[in-house]
Amino acid sequence: MWLGARIGDDKVRTSKALAIVKPTKPSFSKQLRNALRWPELALAGFAFLLNFPWEIIQSPLFVGMASMPHGDALQYCTRAAFGDAGIMVIAFWTVAAVSGRGRGWLQQSGPMPIAIFVIVGVLITTVIEVLATSGRWLEGWTYSADMPVLWGVNVGLVPILQWIILPPVAVLLTRRQLRS
Repeated sequence: MWLGARIGDDKVRTSKALAIVKPTKPSFSKQLRNALRWPELALAGFAFLLNFPWEIIQSPLFVGMASMPHGDALQYCTRAAFGDAGIMVIAFWTVAAVSGRGRGWLQQSGPMPIAIFVIVGVLITTVIEVLATSGRWLEGWTYSADMPVLWGVNVGLVPILQWIILPPVAVLLTRRQLRS
């Protein structure tokens, strides 16, 4: 006689002499819910959603963006927002490595890990902006005359403000998502 029992996601059938484990495949919605609990994925999603409008709004501060066909401008801004999300994930991993709390820093941290998170993002962005405006990064870009520039490093103020304002908001949204 077979006795059926359900343990976790595995279906177990037992007999006196034999145990057979048959894993059941979780539904797509369950897999998606589980994936959304990964801090990096949730953070990247919020990072993209916050950075995309910022990229659109700041686009006239770059040479050629105001006169570019809308589809091309949207493509550039989408790529930039994905890049921003990637930078945020790198900053997340950096804080996870130095905080001693691993991936859990996001939910249990005080102001210091968030400050490190923002500083890492600002440093990465500054390097990319310097390389891009000097023509040594992918396609490169040029600031329009309307872009305020930080003296000494020749980096646009608006991209730096982006990395001071949006990462803490993304952290707060991600914390809220992970707690729900």
